[in-house]
This record gives sequence, C-alpha cells and structure tokens, in this order.
Amino acid sequence: MNQFKLLKRLVVIYFKKALQQEIAFRFDFFVKILFTLLELAGSVGGILIIFSKVETINGWHFHETLVVTGMFLLIQNLKNLFIGPSLNGISGLDGELWTGRFDFTLLKPVPTQFYISIQKWSPLVIIDLVISMAVIAYALIQISTTVTIINIVAFIISIFISLTLLYSIMLALTSAAFWYLGTPLLWIFDSVIQMGRYPVKIYPTTFKFILTWVIPVGFMITIPAESLIGKVNLFEISGGILLAVFCYLISLMFFRRSIQKYSSASS
Repeated sequence: MNQFKLLKRLVVIYFKKALQQEIAFRFDFFVKILFTLLELAGSVGGILIIFSKVETINGWHFHETLVVTGMFLLIQNLKNLFIGPSLNGISGLDGELWTGRFDFTLLKPVPTQFYISIQKWSPLVIIDLVISMAVIAYALIQISTTVTIINIVAFIISIFISLTLLYSIMLALTSAAFWYLGTPLLWIFDSVIQMGRYPVKIYPTTFKFILTWVIPVGFMITIPAESLIGKVNLFEISGGILLAVFCYLISLMFFRRSIQKYSSASS
C-alpha cells in the first residue's frame, strides 16, 4: 500500500510540474488551441471531401467514419498526454540514452518501467481530449445511436485493449533504442498510426488483416469506435484481449532484456 501511495504521489508531482511549466507561457495556450483547431479541421475536412463524392465506403457512412476519426484523435491525445512525451524522453534525439542521463534513472528508488512511463506530461493536451470526445458525441447523436450497457462495456474493454497495445508497441520501440541509437522508431510509429484516421474495414482484405493483427491500428482505433455504434463482435473483442496480453508480455520481456544490455555512460 505504501508503494502504491508513493507511485500515485509521483504521478501527481510530475503532472503538477508539467502544468506549471506550460502555464508559465500564456501565449503557448493560444497557440495550442489554434494547433488543435487546425488538426481537427484537417481530420474532419479529409472525410468531408471523400463523402462529398460518395455516400458510403464499404458500408461506412459519414458520421460512422467521423466516430472513427474522433476515436483516432482521442487515442492520439491520450498518447500525447504522457506516454509519448515520457518514452520520447528516453529514446528521442535529446533522450536519456543519448545524453547519458539514464544512469540517474536507474538509481531512482522506483520501478524503472513505471518511472520512464510517467516522467513527462503535456497537460494542455487535456483540451484536445475534450474536443475529440465532443466530436465522437456529435457523430453518435447524428447517427441516432442508442448507446446500451453492452455498448459501454464493449467500449471500456476496447479502450483497455487499445491503450495496452499502444503502450506495448511504444515500450518495445523505446527498448529498441538500447540496441540501436539511430532514427527514433517512435517517430516512425507516429506516421504508421495515421492510417487509423479511417476505418480499417474500408481497406482491401490483405491490408485490413495487416492493420488489425500485425500492426494493430484497427484494435487501437476502429474497434473502440465500432463498439460505440454496435458493429463490433465477440470474436474481435476476444482476439483483441489475447493480442493485447501477448504484446504486453513480449514488450515487457524485451524491455527487461534491453535494460540488461545498457552500458552506463560513466563506464
């Protein structure tokens, strides 16, 4: 219990520290709002252009696709809230592995994996989270979807799967930096996940399989959206749970093995 309280307090401390740093520059707040609106306009504008020419794409209507776009923004913003900044703080170009500061991280009296996952926050991303949830809510209202208890339970499970897969992949890519201090692989992943802006079900069969089971963008974005509009099935949920557990265990083992490979900057 004392260990849990310590870890919880650590999260609060780092969040407050990041918030103080961000609100110290008021102009950044307005720039952040502008950037958020431009990103939203780009995301929604893309599907508006597509659906101005067609009514459906492989059975997906405009507002159903808008739910997926909103879910993409939601997952991206959850990543940008702390997982992305924290892990980039390890493997980025100015990360701890490049500068040698990882020595001090290993000396801290907290679990290393936990610490590197919560050390940096971007509190203003909360604004983006609210906007992305508003997009999802608007789209659901427009398609007159009745959100049932089953939908809510499926959505909660799907979000758990999504975040577990997202974290597992990012942890594995961060761990790879212990072996290769070249191009930060998290940057490449940021590009790949962009394909989740649209439902993976609209892609050709082979590509859809890859984006669901190999690079699980579908499980991270499309399936949580489908759970809200009642399109998801039990097989996908069950498969997603197994895939998430498998990916997390593999990434955890790879991270621990990578830590053993690390050579101190002072050695």
